Amino acid sequence: MRYAADFPPELYAEVRETMTPPAVNAGFSGLQTRDHQELVNWMRRLKHGGGLDRLAPASRTAVHAAVQHLYDAHVWVCDRFGGSAEPSLLMAQAAQAAGERAESGVAAAERLAHRRLRYLTPTGAA
Repeated sequence: MRYAADFPPELYAEVRETMTPPAVNAGFSGLQTRDHQELVNWMRRLKHGGGLDRLAPASRTAVHAAVQHLYDAHVWVCDRFGGSAEPSLLMAQAAQAAGERAESGVAAAERLAHRRLRYLTPTGAA
């Protein structure tokens, strides 16, 4: 994620425009990419008895740390391009449709990271 954001923040308005209709389908987000969907699907499988508990403790720690690193990078990217004040594309569209104010992109990324990292907490762990 950090490499994908390796351009000056001043160019973000142009980049963001490429992530809105008509360039992409309405509701575009990382959730629509195959690699992201596969990551979330595996995390759900691991949560529901999919084998995380059978890994050695060091391996469980390594998996959790790698995914935490990914989500930390996501928050960093959001913050780098104004996401501490502005909503993500998906959150902005959802809030507009509901007539509500959207949470910031950083807040949404942190909330999602916290929720998804719970998938990687082995049974009986804190």
